Parts: sequence; C-alpha cells; structure tokens
Amino acid sequence: VRFVVEEQPLVGAIEFRGLQNVRAATVRDTVGLRAGRPYEPRRAVEAEAMVRELLGQKGFQVRSVAHRLEPIEERADEVRLVFDVVEGQRVAIADIGFVGNEAFTDAQLRGAMDTRREGFLWTRQGTFDEDRLREDLRASLPQFYARHGYIDFAVVGDSLVVDPETGKGRLLIQVDEGRQYRLAEFDVRGASRFATDDLRRYFEER
Repeated sequence: VRFVVEEQPLVGAIEFRGLQNVRAATVRDTVGLRAGRPYEPRRAVEAEAMVRELLGQKGFQVRSVAHRLEPIEERADEVRLVFDVVEGQRVAIADIGFVGNEAFTDAQLRGAMDTRREGFLWTRQGTFDEDRLREDLRASLPQFYARHGYIDFAVVGDSLVVDPETGKGRLLIQVDEGRQYRLAEFDVRGASRFATDDLRRYFEER
C-alpha cells in the first residue's frame, strides 16, 4: 500500500488587503490564524466569514472577500496568505415598513423596535445592525403583541432592499398577527393564606 502525501505550505505572513473598517488583528485572533503554521483552508474560510460578520455588525455590506496564497520570493518554502476584501457602503435604513398588520400602525410597531430609521438631516444614522434586527424579530415585536393579547403572533419574513448607489435600504417586515385573546373569567382556587380578592387584584394589576 502506497500513500501519497502532499503537505500544506507553511504560511510565513498573513495580509488583509482592502479591509478598512475592521481591525485585521481582531479577525486573526478570533479564528486563530497564525503565521509560522501550515496553511489551514478551514481557518481561512472562517476568517472570510468573520470579516463579513464584523463588517455587517458595523452596517457595512461586503461586495466580496476571498483568500489566496502568494509565494514569498526570499523564502521558497513559505507562502503569504492574502485576503482580498472589497467593502461596500455603509447601509442606512431609510424606511421600515410592515405587511399584514391591522391591529397596529407601522409607526406603533416601529416604536416597539430597537432598530431605527435614519433621522431627519442625519441626526439619527439608522445604521443596519443584523443582530439588533434579529432580536427585534424574535423578541421585541412578539412581546409587544403578547402584551395586547396576540399570543399567536409571528414574524413571517423580512427583507432589506438596498440602493447600491446611495447605500440606503428599505426594511420590509411581514407579520401574522393571529387572533386577539381576551380574559373572560379569572378565578383563584386552593388559596388559604391570602384572600381570593387580594390575589385576583394582584394578577389583574399585572
């Protein structure tokens, strides 16, 4: 049995070209990229994903990110790991709209979210933050509806349409409100230490 082994080249240097709004050291440290080690394709792919994630958190869309290996002339047995990044414009949310809402207006639903539109004369940036938006869709909006008796509420979908020239986007959120539930009767049974009326008032006030 003969095994043919081809070793990965040794990475002598790591460079991020075109990366301006995220520190390259942050990407390297997070995914564990180190010079002086053999080339690891998995870590390089993780670094690309980390670039996209960190730029997205700052409101930038990435046009492209890719990596390649360059020979190092003075060191024939080593290569340079190069990441080519093309950053897009910062995305500003110019408008937030809703589809499927009847019980509450768009303005009321926008007020329940932490995600904000760009303000008048750019006094509020309205920078797109994917993590903040996901929290709004998973928690803020469902909690708002639940407080008003819509416990079957669900976010059906969302989309962000960005104008490539201006970098401004329109966020559209589709919802299914479900039916509203109202409390018809409330009773407390088995209470011996406190009066039923006192307990009823406690729950009704909440």
